[in-house]
Amino acid sequence: MFEVNYNLKELVKGGILKEARYMFDKLPHRDEVTWTSIISGYVHANDSREALLLFAKMWVQPTLRMDSYVLSLALKACALNVNVQCGECLHGYCVKSSFVDSVFVGSALVDMYTKVGKIGEGCRVFDQMVMRNVVSWTAIITGLVHAGYSKEGLGYFTDMWREGVEYDSYTFAIALKACADIGLLNQGREIHAQTMKRGFDFTSFVVNTLAAMYNKCGKLHYGLYLFKNMRKKDVVSWTNIITTYVQMGEEELAIEAFLQMRGTDCYVILTGVDEVMPSNAKYSPEEDNVKETFSELLVVLSEFFKVTSIFTLKMLKDNT
Repeated sequence: MFEVNYNLKELVKGGILKEARYMFDKLPHRDEVTWTSIISGYVHANDSREALLLFAKMWVQPTLRMDSYVLSLALKACALNVNVQCGECLHGYCVKSSFVDSVFVGSALVDMYTKVGKIGEGCRVFDQMVMRNVVSWTAIITGLVHAGYSKEGLGYFTDMWREGVEYDSYTFAIALKACADIGLLNQGREIHAQTMKRGFDFTSFVVNTLAAMYNKCGKLHYGLYLFKNMRKKDVVSWTNIITTYVQMGEEELAIEAFLQMRGTDCYVILTGVDEVMPSNAKYSPEEDNVKETFSELLVVLSEFFKVTSIFTLKMLKDNT
């Protein structure tokens, strides 16, 4: 059984879910590790429906026992599927079976409740946790900030700081987002200093959030400086560079940055490009995957300046 489970885990880890499922279905015997591996694969592939169906089948097997890890996976699937009823039932089971004392289950419950919009319940679960780690703290901070409670999220961030819990780069990033959302420049600067001490200021999403924070707090030139000096720019980086130029009133530089981005791996088609480009324009996109980030970019460009005429002229010139 060990070798079978090892091979299944390797398939799941490699993202070869179709082959993993075929292997799983053909197995004459499956233990807890087998079920947990395949459920994990579907959760990480964001297929929450299939993950919950498999978990339900595992649940009714009389010879199998639940553990904290598979329960945390099921709760994550509930969060992805916004399945409040299932999540609450699992919460009840975890309380009765004492699995709620597990840091994995507790963190998953916090994440589930905040993602389905039950912020108060998420806070209550977190406050009652016997043990917390960086995942638990980041889950409650992220849930609050994404729900619009940035001030409260920063309150938990401060508590985390006081308790001496070790941060990771994502914790810093979400705290910086909170500062950006409510315009706390000084606190954002303090967090920036801590990211530099820990070497997180080179992480792409930390730099993206840092620059966005400075931009939202009115420090556009410093935000732009951070973006331009990134080691590697991703889709978010390019979008922020372009929107920063727009906010500064530098329409030509915004268009120039967009054309530079077209020559990188981040190039994608803008949603709604047909509305901007005339039907007879020569336009051969290198890929047809539309990114949500650039949908937002088009809206920003349209709002801040009359992009249609400038953009069309530039694109026509570029393609002739």
